[in-house]
Amino acid sequence: MTTTLRVAVHPDTVSALEARGEQQHCDAEIAAGKILRDATGQWPLGGRAIVLTDQTLVALEGILGGGSVLHERDLLQKVQRLAGISFGHIRLDLTPGQLERLDARAQREGRTARDVIAQAAPRILDAVFGLT
Repeated sequence: MTTTLRVAVHPDTVSALEARGEQQHCDAEIAAGKILRDATGQWPLGGRAIVLTDQTLVALEGILGGGSVLHERDLLQKVQRLAGISFGHIRLDLTPGQLERLDARAQREGRTARDVIAQAAPRILDAVFGLT
């Protein structure tokens, strides 16, 4: 597993990294990676990255709920929570089509998807445990 660390730096630092990159015939990111390698003894791993604007990240956090996205694992957990229903230790993963149908039903009924699930929960418990 890799973690991407994004650090805000002063413009003077960017200028210094660009100058170092020119000296080493590489771009500023590679120059920064070499400094990190020299400091830690490890070369930064490559991988995929998505850079989001603040506006997009705030919108995504609003959809996912649960506050700010703090790191990669937090984002994954929030997406998993959004895309499934859990009963204790049992998780029902929903397909995108099922989520769309759930949202459509909730909208038709003027409720939230959470309300629809909450209303169905007693019937599920009764079917499984005869608790109602």
